[in-house]
Amino acid sequence: MSFADTGPAGPAGVAVYHRGSREHRLLDLAGLLHDAAAGEASWDDAGDRLRRAIDADTATLWIGDPRAGRVETLFRSAIPDAAVAPYVEHFHAFDPWVAACAPPAGGGVRVAPGACFGQDLVPLADYAESAFYRDYARGIGLYHAVGVIMPLGGGTMVAPLGLHRPRAGRPFSDAERRLLTALLPHLRGALRLHRHLRDVGKGLAALDAMPLAAFVLNASRHLGYANEAAARLAAAGDGVRLVRSGPPPDAPLQLVAARAADGAALAALVRRAAMQGETVGLRLGRAAGRAAPALCALATPLHGRAAAAGGAIRRGRLSPPAALLLIRDPAPARPAPGVLADLFGLTPAEADIAATLAGGLRVQAVAAARGVGIETVRSQVRAILGKTGATNLRDLERLLAALPQPLPPLR
Repeated sequence: MSFADTGPAGPAGVAVYHRGSREHRLLDLAGLLHDAAAGEASWDDAGDRLRRAIDADTATLWIGDPRAGRVETLFRSAIPDAAVAPYVEHFHAFDPWVAACAPPAGGGVRVAPGACFGQDLVPLADYAESAFYRDYARGIGLYHAVGVIMPLGGGTMVAPLGLHRPRAGRPFSDAERRLLTALLPHLRGALRLHRHLRDVGKGLAALDAMPLAAFVLNASRHLGYANEAAARLAAAGDGVRLVRSGPPPDAPLQLVAARAADGAALAALVRRAAMQGETVGLRLGRAAGRAAPALCALATPLHGRAAAAGGAIRRGRLSPPAALLLIRDPAPARPAPGVLADLFGLTPAEADIAATLAGGLRVQAVAAARGVGIETVRSQVRAILGKTGATNLRDLERLLAALPQPLPPLR
């Protein structure tokens, strides 16, 4: 469900909300969540904004595996500092709302399709008698609740979002639950982005170090940012290209598929990620005449200031919502032998063999191409493995595939 499903129809069927309405505030919040995921804003600010939008007294969001004792608190709005450590260190193991979504015997995590009330998981009478409520939650006003438990993969990895009111407060309404459900696709996308960027580094600057091609695009595929791998891919015109979107020389660059047959699918992929908060994938055909494997493209939503990582958006010519498009080339790349020699201290012959192996040839083919015996090449391979620290040829291929390639100019 997206915001376009919940509001009055505007041009081209897109929902239109009055500025200041609760729906408009939640749409703005979607951008703030993605900013927080990309390290461009504070998770605490996002939590405070969400709590006020739903008119809750407190709000919490954490991710992790509570049974393994790994819990990362993303935000806690209006929760006293003194209450955080007891929950992380002890009470999370007795949280009846989380326990109600515990993995069944076959694995996985029980989740509702959208936001639900606390009493949907645990009857209020049972919750009020629980040790968790008596010894912990009652003191900080956690009684009425609306939220969601989102699985993050890895069996017990979960992301529980909870908004609360004390026992003396009013219960949450169906309207408030529906508004939170409308936000969920954007929240899930932000959490996926948070986990991804946490693994490779903080913020969008880490994308420059990635071997994957990374584009930040708005819903019309206008370019806001491209890392070095993306610039190489677009300059080669193999799978995707960047073209001017209009006659003026400063018109924004637009990403298009190299093959006309993939044009509509690529446009729909980016639009779904940017406008509907979905993460979607696509296989893109190569340029005409190439028999290499299809490119693998994955688009995930990216809103707010995080979408302004590139100059075109930052200068105001484009506006979010936007999508982060990652494209991987499954075909092995051949690194420059000179770079390998400098990086690992290889001899010219060893560097050339390493580059050839990274390009997909086997030892026997390398020996035949060089006019030497297989044992000679195997001896050189052993020296290459020793100097690079790779354990075997497959490990060497993985190591060399992660190296950046020379960057051609982007016109």
